[in-house]
This record gives sequence, structure tokens and C-alpha cells, in this order.
Amino acid sequence: MIETENSSSKTIFQKRKTESSGSSKKKRTSNKHDNNETTETIEQFSTTSTLKVDKLPPHSPSLERFSAMSKPRESILTTPNESDIGWGTFNYIAICYVMAGFSMMADSYINKGTLVDFELFWWLVINYQVLIYVTLGLATWSFFNYFCTRQFAKHRIPSGVSIFLYVFWQFVCFAGSISFVLAHEMSPILSGGTGLQICVYSLKNHSYWHTNYFLTKGLDKAKSKVVRVDLTPNISFRHFLYFMVAPTLVFETSFPRTKSIRWTYVLKELIAGAGAFLMFYIVCLYSNKF
Repeated sequence: MIETENSSSKTIFQKRKTESSGSSKKKRTSNKHDNNETTETIEQFSTTSTLKVDKLPPHSPSLERFSAMSKPRESILTTPNESDIGWGTFNYIAICYVMAGFSMMADSYINKGTLVDFELFWWLVINYQVLIYVTLGLATWSFFNYFCTRQFAKHRIPSGVSIFLYVFWQFVCFAGSISFVLAHEMSPILSGGTGLQICVYSLKNHSYWHTNYFLTKGLDKAKSKVVRVDLTPNISFRHFLYFMVAPTLVFETSFPRTKSIRWTYVLKELIAGAGAFLMFYIVCLYSNKF
């Protein structure tokens, strides 16, 4: 009888122990499941945050400098919010220049009866058509360099012929342009500007030929196919035209472009350029009594 009771008590104790161990296992499983969900949530959040960070544009000091003018300001003489680039000081200097220009224009009106005397200006731009002819001639002559470079990139002419044609292009560029400029009477500033334009076209065509020439040579010597865009020559006619009007002397196989240009930005730049030239001209008149 005693043995039967002991065995029954042992059986009950084992059942309770089994139930308690099973419940503890369930709790552990549920805890692990919760931990896994938490970990997955954290990973998803970190991945999402990483993607958000990656989508942000890189920091650009120049972009920050030029976009600061569109940020809200308390007045025209204060610095824009969230920027520390000294726009307030820049505006003070600009106002001083404008006031000085108005003062010199008023003095010219009192002495000569006109705000700005353009007699010197017309002398400075005498034979301005020479600059136009040289610019159009060099732009047209650049297509010859494009055609020769394209032929070499397509392996239609050997490298020696390509080098000879490039040297011939540079010789005609300088010899023809300088001879045409020296044959006409021009002011120092206009002749200097024309010579600068000759150098610009020469350097642009040199960079275009040099880059595509050595990229083509690199493709020929490569042991495997080159798939990188920046290591393959770009002889697209549209890309060549874009490079010729772009404000750079260094040819790249691809340039960053914006979808559109705001007309207000172009208008501001034109007004700024005209104002800077007018200020320079007024100072020149005021400092030299012609």
C-alpha cells in the first residue's frame, strides 16, 4: 500500500516537472521569437536608414555657397540661415561698389553733362568683327579635328597620321588666326581677348584629341574588354558640341548635367556681368581723364 502511494506521488511529481519544463521551453521559444522579430525590425530600420543616407547628395561647399542666396534671410544685409559663408560682408562690399559707381556717375554728369561717356568704349571695341570672325573660324575648324579624332578612334587611320593631322590643326589654328588679327587695327583689350579666345579653342581641341587618342591606345593594349565608361573614348558628335560650349578646358567622356537651367539664373548672371563691366569702365574713366 505504501509502495503504491509512493509510486503515484512520483508519477504526479514527474508530470508536474514535465509540464513546468514544457512551459519554460515555450517561454524560451517565445522569447527567442520576440528577439528575432526585434532583431529583424532593427535590421530593417538600419537598412532603411542606410538607404536614406545613401540617397542624400554628397556635401558640396560650392553648391552650399551658391544656393545660400535662396535661403530665407531677415534682411539683405544679414547672413542666410544655416550657412556661415559671410554673405553679409559680401553684400556690404557690393553696396559700397554700387554707391561708389553712383558717385562717379554723378561727378561725370556735373562735369561733362552725361552719366557715362562711351567714347572710350567705342574705341575699345573698334573692329569687333575681327573677334567674331576668328571665333566662327576656330569653331568651324574644330570640326576637322573632331573628324580626324573620330577616324582614329574607329581604327580607320594609323596613330602616326592622327598625330600629324593634330599638329597640322594646331599650326593652322595659330598661324591663320594670329595673321588675321595682326592684319587689322584693334585695341589692346580687344586683341588680348581675341588671343585668349584662340588659346581657349586650342586647349579644348588638344584635350579632346589627347584624351580620345590615349583611351583608344589603351583599349588596343588591354588584355580584357574594358567596360568602364570613363576608360573608353567618347566620339559622340553631341558630346563634342557640348564640350565646345561648356565652361571647361578639360575633356571628359561624361559630364554632369542638369535637366534644365532657370531663366532667372541666366538673367542674374547677365546682369552681374554687365554690371561688373560697367563698374570697371566707370572706374577706368574716373582714374584716367580722357
